Amino acid sequence: MQPILRFLSPEEIGKIHESALAILSEIGMRLPAPEALEKLQEAGAEISDQDLVKIPAGVVRKALDRVPGRADVTLYARDPELDVSFDAHQPALSCMTMATNVIDPFTNERRPASQQDLEQLTRLADRSDNIKINGGLVTPQ
Repeated sequence: MQPILRFLSPEEIGKIHESALAILSEIGMRLPAPEALEKLQEAGAEISDQDLVKIPAGVVRKALDRVPGRADVTLYARDPELDVSFDAHQPALSCMTMATNVIDPFTNERRPASQQDLEQLTRLADRSDNIKINGGLVTPQ
């Protein structure tokens, strides 16, 4: 039997969810993406000031009802043995993505990420048996 990690109680998860619904519906968020704003407005969101979107709780709940279940989601690898499935609740290590800066391994100084950093970090993550999900580790500047 594999352990299941739970850091939050169901009540705490519920509080976070309800708070998120309140933030989305009452405060909203800036979304400078016209196509996304159009889709959100069609779904029932309010758009003001050109890019401030407020999404009513009902719209969020309706969208969540349409999200595939864990058993229906697989990240396919080139080698099917390396596919990542979410139905078994097995932990999988994933690399952080889109960092704009790195700590230079030779100088210990922080600097903007480069194309070479992206290449080297991708190769390093790809060779690690522990990392199951690998994306764009850095965004070269």
